[in-house]
Amino acid sequence: MKVLLVIDYIKGIAEAPGTCADYLCSHPETLSNTNRLIHAFREKGFPVFFVRLAFDEAYTGLPLYAPNREALKGGGLFQLGAVSTEFIEGLGYCEGDAVFDKKSGDPFCGSGLLEALRKLDVNEAVLCGIATDNAIEHGANTAMQNNLKVVVVSDACGAATEANHAQALARIERQSASIINVSNLLVQFSD
Repeated sequence: MKVLLVIDYIKGIAEAPGTCADYLCSHPETLSNTNRLIHAFREKGFPVFFVRLAFDEAYTGLPLYAPNREALKGGGLFQLGAVSTEFIEGLGYCEGDAVFDKKSGDPFCGSGLLEALRKLDVNEAVLCGIATDNAIEHGANTAMQNNLKVVVVSDACGAATEANHAQALARIERQSASIINVSNLLVQFSD
């Protein structure tokens, strides 16, 4: 079974002053392509999981030696219930959709995501979201290391810069996943 992982389309990352805000403004097709994927997966009856960076008030699960630990805690960033953890407007998220709260760049870190995929007997993870050079790259590597077939949808991902995005896609393709664009993936769905 396939699953779509929609990663970090939250206000603290995707809207100013978030690290990927400029990219998404320059590339609005990234979000529209993500929504095309969400719609197609739902239509085919495949699960769609939303993953976001989010912590409780004590920042439980935040790695002890994370370089940004004090900045996150001191600024109250990415706490559950804060604006920074809300999904951005225009994203095809619906109340009741499955949401997994990760504790670092890796979507599998502290989120329970891997356990949920195993429970559903998922063998293929399709990734989209931001940032290509952080959550997408880490997620692709972890999924591959856990024996999942991994597909990253290049035009439904973004990073802080086009260069970061392109470099991350090249690394991902060498190390852990197939790279495809939305149109080609959707053609496969119609076969």
